[in-house]
Amino acid sequence: MTRVSLSQLYTLGRHLLKNREGSDYKVFEIPTKFLYKELPIRFSQCIKGLHMGITPYAVHKLPTFRKFMMNLNNDFEKIVNLTPPQSEATDKAFMEALRKIGSYHYSNLSTINQGLRELSQAIDNNDPDIVPSYLLPQGKPNMLSASSPAIQDTGSLKWLDNQKSFELFDIKPSNVATFMNNNPTFQYAEARTQKFFDWFYSMCLGSQLLIQDHLSIRDLSKSYVQKISPLNIVHNAVNDARRIAAKHYGIEPPEVTVVSPNPNISTVYIPELLYCIVFELLKNSLRATIEFNQSGNQPISRKFPPLKIIVAEGVEDLTFKVSDEGGGMPASKVAELWSYTHQQSMPYDHASITSPSETADPFKEPDFGSSTDYPMFGFGVGLPTARLIARYFGGDLDVVSMEGYGSDFYLHLQRSGNVAECTPDLSQLTLQSSSSSVSDLIDSLELD
Repeated sequence: MTRVSLSQLYTLGRHLLKNREGSDYKVFEIPTKFLYKELPIRFSQCIKGLHMGITPYAVHKLPTFRKFMMNLNNDFEKIVNLTPPQSEATDKAFMEALRKIGSYHYSNLSTINQGLRELSQAIDNNDPDIVPSYLLPQGKPNMLSASSPAIQDTGSLKWLDNQKSFELFDIKPSNVATFMNNNPTFQYAEARTQKFFDWFYSMCLGSQLLIQDHLSIRDLSKSYVQKISPLNIVHNAVNDARRIAAKHYGIEPPEVTVVSPNPNISTVYIPELLYCIVFELLKNSLRATIEFNQSGNQPISRKFPPLKIIVAEGVEDLTFKVSDEGGGMPASKVAELWSYTHQQSMPYDHASITSPSETADPFKEPDFGSSTDYPMFGFGVGLPTARLIARYFGGDLDVVSMEGYGSDFYLHLQRSGNVAECTPDLSQLTLQSSSSSVSDLIDSLELD
């Protein structure tokens, strides 16, 4: 796998657009051949990763992930069955295949989000087809968690091996030295799942970027990676998020103040990805502010406290701070905010809302306005994915929260654009999960 950086894509795009007179094939010959070789590598690694058991959950058995694997297989076969693009005719055939892949690749990414909601439901329901035996209530003891002591009401000591211990020994949570969600077995399963989806999402995101960048230059005569005004994107995201909140709650949402020491800030980035991150942060902050400041089912009489966004540039970083007075969260819950397996489910019947069309995906915001068709939550990219997008080219997304008051989200982007795609090698993930595979084997044995 060959990793690219934003500055490379931006420079290449400007060069190709400047020299595209004459035959498209000759101008685009080198990047086209690169895609022809690179995309099958990325597709095949995604397929392989889904089957390797990096996460302890059987995600490949979930309906949406089965559909996703079929799409990846089709994408892979479309490319490898083509003749290498070495002439105008073969280049034309490759571009037709690339357009077909690109036309539904956005919906592939939203398919992952739907799959994560299915995974969360399977975990909550202890589905034995998806959840490994040692994580089920009736599961066998697992060696990784055999050293967690718990104290019974009688005062005697018992060793907490798995969920079954709670029922067997009637242990109250207040007497558990290591709580259920801090059980080493569950912690390890969560860590492996988190690493897998960080890798899987980044692989899919990288493939999407390469495809959309090439199609944008060749078909739309504009670069996918652009020199942008971050403040313009922030204002667009604010307007759309407030419209969504007004539609969802039926009230005037909190005001959002945007502040920047330099109103003429510019940077090189992908505008729709920055929009996705800021839009997701605003949706969450608006929702928290409205629901925290309600009295019962009726909004309080005073105006909602406003949100505040600060955009500042430094030598290395471009930083966004989104502040709200939405009640915050306890420190113990912050980790769940970034968990792929703690996806927010819809609080009402799916049939009662208008689902977004297959082509209107939260990853695709070319007009920065179509996202207002989405419900307040349940269909967005989600905070874990927003953080992954930020980290993909060397940035980061973090939160500082004060329970009982509010939260501050910090989005950092690298200004240089020289950071290559931050995607770990598949071999690294398989090595990290090898010890767990031994544990899984032990758990599957019937002990006398």
